[in-house]
Amino acid sequence: MGRTSETWNGACAIVARRRVLALIASAGITLLSLRFAPTVTTTDDLTANLPSGDPEVAFWLDMTRRFEGLSVLMVGLEEPGEPFTFDGLSRLARITDRLAERKADGVLSARSITNIESLEADGEGGVSADMLIPAIPREGAAMKALAERVRANAQVSGVLVSRDLSGYLVLVRADARKDARTVAALVRDVVEAERGGMAAHYFGAPFVSQTVTREAWAKLWIVVPLFAIGLLGVLLWRLRRPIVVVLVMVGAGVSLVWWLALVRIAGIDLTASTVNAVMVILVVSALGAARLAEARIRGEGRVFPRSALVSLAAVALGSAALAVVDRLEPNALPYLSGFGETTLLGVLAVALFGVFAVAPAASFLRVAPSRTDAPARPVGRAVLAVGLLVVLAAATLGATRLRFRVTLSELFTPNDEVGRALAFFDRRLGGSDLVQIHVDGDLRDPGVAARVQRLTDLLEGSGAFADVRSVSQILTHVAGSFAGLYRVPNDRESLANLWFFLEGQPDLRSLASEDRSEAMIVARVPAGNPDPDGMLAAARRAVELSGRADPEATAARVAAVAAAAGVPLPPGRAADVVAAAGRDSAEAAAARLATAREKVSAYLASPSSPFEPSPDDLARLAAAIGGDDAGRTGRLLAALSATPALVEGGRADIAAEAAGTLDRLCRDTDLEARAVGLGERLLAGSAAPSPAALGRVRGALADVVAGPPPGGERVKVTISGFPALAPRIAGNLTVGLWAASSAAIVAIALAMVVAARGRVRIAARVAAEAGFATLIAFGAAGLWFQTDSSSATLFLIAPIAACLSSGALEPDGRRPLFPATFALAIAVGSLGLLAIGVAPISRIGLAVAVSAAAAAVATWRPGTR
Repeated sequence: MGRTSETWNGACAIVARRRVLALIASAGITLLSLRFAPTVTTTDDLTANLPSGDPEVAFWLDMTRRFEGLSVLMVGLEEPGEPFTFDGLSRLARITDRLAERKADGVLSARSITNIESLEADGEGGVSADMLIPAIPREGAAMKALAERVRANAQVSGVLVSRDLSGYLVLVRADARKDARTVAALVRDVVEAERGGMAAHYFGAPFVSQTVTREAWAKLWIVVPLFAIGLLGVLLWRLRRPIVVVLVMVGAGVSLVWWLALVRIAGIDLTASTVNAVMVILVVSALGAARLAEARIRGEGRVFPRSALVSLAAVALGSAALAVVDRLEPNALPYLSGFGETTLLGVLAVALFGVFAVAPAASFLRVAPSRTDAPARPVGRAVLAVGLLVVLAAATLGATRLRFRVTLSELFTPNDEVGRALAFFDRRLGGSDLVQIHVDGDLRDPGVAARVQRLTDLLEGSGAFADVRSVSQILTHVAGSFAGLYRVPNDRESLANLWFFLEGQPDLRSLASEDRSEAMIVARVPAGNPDPDGMLAAARRAVELSGRADPEATAARVAAVAAAAGVPLPPGRAADVVAAAGRDSAEAAAARLATAREKVSAYLASPSSPFEPSPDDLARLAAAIGGDDAGRTGRLLAALSATPALVEGGRADIAAEAAGTLDRLCRDTDLEARAVGLGERLLAGSAAPSPAALGRVRGALADVVAGPPPGGERVKVTISGFPALAPRIAGNLTVGLWAASSAAIVAIALAMVVAARGRVRIAARVAAEAGFATLIAFGAAGLWFQTDSSSATLFLIAPIAACLSSGALEPDGRRPLFPATFALAIAVGSLGLLAIGVAPISRIGLAVAVSAAAAAVATWRPGTR
């Protein structure tokens, strides 16, 4: 160690003797480095800050991308006065149409209530997709009728328009081949040009990124002067040496240039996870240069003091420890990805520039030790002890409360543009967060599709969600248009017909995969999310009940459907109705048989009939309808085979098809009649729900009678979505930050043990100061502003700055004044970022401020300034 130290000092002495030449060479290297400086690779993907190596997070990201949940931009528009006005709808239509015309610019589609189609039966055995709003009436009864039609449409109410009709939503699908921020800017320009007096709210990752960037650039003219005033004010007040301030700041700035060149040469990209190293290296270079300048002014003989060299080496080892932590848990801590290596290169750049530029330049400073050794006012031991205990207690309390902010509602304040957009969703659409439930199973299988519908009903009726959307709702809506019952049919052929009519519908893209092998149920979390644990428990309970067919699960679904229809049931009513479904009287059966015969006669008399029956034909068919259900198809086939109109007309081949059609008609009639009767019993004494809600109640009761088709128990259901993952993600990221900081502190301590030739006392002092600084920084964040992935690594400034400000290696143990002063100056200057007014940037400024200030506090000693 001694020989190494002598070699180092000899090399520094050579540079000092050639200081002018060294400064000229440094200037040349700096100019060359400017050509190598890389640009920062930015992204508008907010999920880049999530631990994609986590299996549950990876599943959610993959699922959301495949169902296009991350490629949709949302624009909320809010009427300034009365809801659902001609002007508001007209502007909404123009915005939607203008966006839909910009396919060449990256807008694949734009959907709103002004261009969406409503699926309805057309009366001829098919489904028509008519415009929900074919024309916008100006006023009066027509406008009121349209408002009621829109409000009653379950496909759009609460999704594309608020239930009070005061807020509209435009869904924009962006082309993944285009730059998302460019598409977002285009959407904003179109909306701003057409919205008139309506308030516009923009939601989606590109909009969020655009908002932060725009606000930062707009306030830069304020931030830069505030940073300079805060920084220079503290430095001139504490040091009163302008030449030192200039030397250190120039040294810090140029060190960054050298570092950027090294980053480029090493082939490392500056990304969102590594760009914070800029501020960390700025602190390292400023405090390192300040230490060299102070050593010169205090009259130390060495050009590059050993204490400064050891401190930089310790910081380098701490950076290496961060890289090790990152390597041990790849992708688990996305904010740490590549940060250790990038910082390590920065320390190397600072050391090189310190040797070849800062130290030679500092040799021109005049030695004046009295200016740095002036004593401060002494502090009594009692006061010191009390103050230390208060700071320690507050820091410990705050550190235990430190949490990562990961959701948008946590990352932004209500006063931010993003916060106002979230408030729009909360106010008009019931919430901004979504729980996504993935169903893996063949949706063409009636058992699987019915399972999805049961799960949807249970989620809706749980009361834990503001809104629930699934593909089964669309399937049952179309089925209800045909058969009068909102239910998934029990046979594959009927279900296949429903899928056929829905083929090509763009609104299915986010709810079912194209090959119908997966479904997505989207449940909107209520505004404020007062009980996240209860919400997830309700979802898990719904998943569990939907896979069962016992009386308890069946009654739970019936009660849920009634609750979703706005009809609260007396205790036990649902169970009683389920039990009654298994009982049937002879009178009721006879009445249903008569109704079935009437329906068959009406069908055969309609234009849809395959032949024109005679009275004898009707009599034979009426007789065939009676009897057990299992043999009805055979009896009908025999009766139809004896029909002269079919036999003599050479159409006997259609007898089998006609028999199946009449049998299904009888079954559907019987099932509907039983469902209607059970519905009357279930809703007895309650106000009648809307026709659509009543149809869903009867559909659920028809399922009780018919029983679930097999296959639903084989479905794999996964509860996901950011609200379900956020608590665990936040916890893991917080633990990771503690682990990274601890690893850095331990590495710094180990470096000090080696440098101090085994003197543990010195290493313990540095470790204690670094740990105390980290605790203070964490405590301030926990009590005040918390942290996020954009600011987390900036808390590493605390142990690094404490190491560079420590006096443990000084011959007299005195803390160097200049590094601590620069740490305080950087802390005050960083507060200027608060002027931008965007919470994530404010959090960055506060993280730097409390970390740098904490280092100055932790290394302070009684009797020093």
